[in-house]
Amino acid sequence: MTHRRTSTSSSASVRRAHAVPVSHHLRSRRREVAAWSLTQGTPVDRDALAAVLGSIDGRAPSTAPERWTTGRIAGLLWEGVLGWCRANGVGPPPPTVVRSTLVTYLRFLAAHQLLAPGSDRPAQLRRAVAEHGRTRGESARSQVGRRRTPAPVTPIA
Repeated sequence: MTHRRTSTSSSASVRRAHAVPVSHHLRSRRREVAAWSLTQGTPVDRDALAAVLGSIDGRAPSTAPERWTTGRIAGLLWEGVLGWCRANGVGPPPPTVVRSTLVTYLRFLAAHQLLAPGSDRPAQLRRAVAEHGRTRGESARSQVGRRRTPAPVTPIA
C-alpha cells in the first residue's frame, strides 16, 4: 500500500500578490524598481511591491511624475494596501515589509526624478512611513538598530 502526502497547510492556497495579473506597464515598473533596489543593496519583497504599486490610486503608476505627500502615506499604509489585497484575494504582506518596500519605492522615484512638483521632500516621506509604523503599535525603540532584509526579488516574467 502506498501513501501519498497531502498538505493540510492553508498557506498553500493563499494567492500571492505578485501573481495577480497586471498591465504590461505595471509589470515593467515592478521590474524596474526591483532591479534598481538590487543595485542599491536593498532588495524588495515582490509581494509587498506588487501590493504597494497595485494600490496606488487603484491604477498602474505611469511614467509621469507622481505626487507624494506625507498625508498620502497614511492612506496607502492603512487602507490602500489592505484594500488592494482584499480586492484581489491575496494575503497582505507583513506591515514592516510593506513599509520598507514603500521607502525603497519612494527612493526609486526620487532617484529617477519621478516625484512631481508639490511632493513633500523624500526625507519627509521616509519619516512619515516610519512614524505611521510607530502609530500602529511599534515603539521607536523597537525599530532602532533593527534592519529587516526581505527575500531577494526574482525577475517577473
